[in-house]
Amino acid sequence: SKPRSNSLLLNTVLSGLEEGKTSEFEITNSQGVLCGYRFRNNVPLNHEHADLKVNFIDYWEESPTGKPFLYACVTDLPVTADNVAAIVRAGRSRWKIENETFNTLKNQGYNLEHNYGHGKKHLSTVFATLMMLTFLIDQVQERCCRYFQEARRSYRAKVRLWERIRAHFALSLIDSWESLYAAIIWRTDPSTTPVWQDSG
Repeated sequence: SKPRSNSLLLNTVLSGLEEGKTSEFEITNSQGVLCGYRFRNNVPLNHEHADLKVNFIDYWEESPTGKPFLYACVTDLPVTADNVAAIVRAGRSRWKIENETFNTLKNQGYNLEHNYGHGKKHLSTVFATLMMLTFLIDQVQERCCRYFQEARRSYRAKVRLWERIRAHFALSLIDSWESLYAAIIWRTDPSTTPVWQDSG
């Protein structure tokens, strides 16, 4: 959370230490890392939305060999001394997954950072939504489609596969996804490439 925009939230949490309404404790884990937790339930989100109550967690790590790590989050889950560590782990995992997803969308051929202009109404939002749908379809294909899996193995970087797919669409008449992926795997023209036959 951002201290300036969430000063009411942070002040409420800190004043709760003196009032006994905010909990705080530290533990040292098996790797020798000091892990600190500070949390309070039912605090106002900010001055503009003081009626909106959230549960706040402040977490810090101090490793003997590394630099300190700070993490803060709000949640609608009730926070207790028994579940605060699990909530922090889940929040950090989600943060990591979101960062990896956006890194993929920006750097592996989806062009998320490209400025498509604002259009008449919601063009940039529509393009971002289409990119997310494309990413979802690619994830499903990577998991479930043997043609896609084989084509994907042909290229170390996904962006190269996307370039090859675009090239085939620009240069050839594609009659099926299977013929497209077969052409990518065997590096032939999609219109002349035989498609695998399922044996069962």
